[in-house]
Amino acid sequence: MTKIDQFESLFRAASKPVFELEPVNVRDILIVTDMDEQQTTRFAVQARAFLTALDVPEPVRYSQICGDEFD
Repeated sequence: MTKIDQFESLFRAASKPVFELEPVNVRDILIVTDMDEQQTTRFAVQARAFLTALDVPEPVRYSQICGDEFD
């Protein structure tokens, strides 16, 4: 392989699209667990506290399904 081929290979490997931040608007979150209803509710409260940054520009709607609600 010639030095030109090596240079071209390196150049092409470095030629990537530039990252552009695109905001994501999360409106609904479904929490699904295999725990009972009380444990799922406690977990959902912790998840809401952790994900408070998602409440901008509008509040997120949370739903939950616990292990007692499905087989």
